[in-house]
Amino acid sequence: MWTMLVGMMTWFFFLGFLIAWKIAFTAGFYFAARRNKMKTVHWTVAGLLLDIWTLIPYFYAKKKMSSSVKCGNCGAMPSPQDSFCTLCGTKLEKYDDGRTAVRFLLAVGGAYVAFVATGTLLSFIFSL
Repeated sequence: MWTMLVGMMTWFFFLGFLIAWKIAFTAGFYFAARRNKMKTVHWTVAGLLLDIWTLIPYFYAKKKMSSSVKCGNCGAMPSPQDSFCTLCGTKLEKYDDGRTAVRFLLAVGGAYVAFVATGTLLSFIFSL
């Protein structure tokens, strides 16, 4: 009786930890994307579905975004750390369109579908 109770408590503790982990990662990606002027929906969904694996494309997109700032007024390419255009003085807005997150989700989703389809096909072949 006690072993079953301890087993159930352990299971609920583990399940609670997993739920807290998901909430923390999802909220972290949402707030980080919002702070860096990135598409919050794309990065939140990626964080929710793929957890820690989303860090790689996130930092890639953040680096790519910071290195490709372009003035919307005159078209000049100031340095990434500038807040204002060096030619015309316009305030620079860094923006991510979310393509990196969507591409990453599609690639991982496609790999998952291919993996499941291959496993299903192989199990069908070897069951004959």
